[in-house]
Amino acid sequence: MSKRGFFLVLEGLDGVGKSHLARQLEATLQSVRPVLRTEEPQVDCCAGQFLRQVLTRKRQADVWTQALAFAANRADHNARIIAPFLREHPDGLLLCDRYVLSSLVYQARDGVSFARVLALNERTRRPDLTIFLDAPADTLSERQRDRQEGRELYDGQLALWRSRYEEAIAILRERGERIIQLDAAMAPEALLDAVLNALQGEEEPHG
Repeated sequence: MSKRGFFLVLEGLDGVGKSHLARQLEATLQSVRPVLRTEEPQVDCCAGQFLRQVLTRKRQADVWTQALAFAANRADHNARIIAPFLREHPDGLLLCDRYVLSSLVYQARDGVSFARVLALNERTRRPDLTIFLDAPADTLSERQRDRQEGRELYDGQLALWRSRYEEAIAILRERGERIIQLDAAMAPEALLDAVLNALQGEEEPHG
């Protein structure tokens, strides 16, 4: 089997600092290896504009419609962006802000099961490593209140979404996925070092 690049996903509640950490990782590593930073929903992929409208409360959609739209967006994201980069850059790092774990948290509810969401995403590439950034709910609440742009669909109810992350992480771990939880409240430099160490540990050959 030919070598391919490394697929890293950053996950966590809104306000936890995923986007800032992704930019730090890109800036730190792009001088030594090819790095592609991307996110979901991917606006330029199938249903991307629709999902941005839903998330910014400009359009309504039930959770089943959201689950279908996210799965279609992710399939197109895989086919046109993720898979080609990993194939063409065997020493590269593809860094994605949100992925299947977020769909399990936010769309597997109101009669839509975890199993159904997983089935919709069964043909998408699994990450080599997912890092879940965790922070106290009160800290995230303050960040969401201070955010300049408008409220997004899943702002608020942080305790609920945090518990659903725990459920979804357990399900993916049972399926063999590597998920590491880090404290997002640590100093930015320490958090970046922790992620770099985790990445190095996963990429080193074992036994």
